[in-house]
Amino acid sequence: GIGLAAAVAVGLSSIKGIAQVAARFLEMVGQRWLSAITIGVIALAMLAGSMLMLVLMPPDPLLLAIATIVYGAANGLTTIVRGAVPLALFGHAGFGGTLGRIAAPGLVTAAIAPLAVASIIELSGPRTALELLALVAFAGLAGMLWLARAGLSSR
Repeated sequence: GIGLAAAVAVGLSSIKGIAQVAARFLEMVGQRWLSAITIGVIALAMLAGSMLMLVLMPPDPLLLAIATIVYGAANGLTTIVRGAVPLALFGHAGFGGTLGRIAAPGLVTAAIAPLAVASIIELSGPRTALELLALVAFAGLAGMLWLARAGLSSR
């Protein structure tokens, strides 16, 4: 949608998986020194930053590769954060049920998101969709920063 050749787009998308795995590995190494909420702040800052990069920078393959690496790393970390933050906040007792209740809205959103974003792209273009995704990412970052500031990571 932004004028890249198909081979470049496929190449860029393949970088994401490598960045996800690398970020998960680094998280395993660093989890002794960082709380789940701190890792969440890092992940959501990277996610918001990658979206902002996509909104602001020209469609240059090298710059897009950097944004894709940051996005992939953020995505890899958020998969860990989704389980680790509720555990840090609510503890082990009833963790499965708590995680299920917390996950339900996200699962519904994840099911609706592809259709919603495709509709936005069709109606208003890819830039508008990226801007909206950046706003959502920054909202998530704000929520995680609130958790960190409220000191809830010490539970």
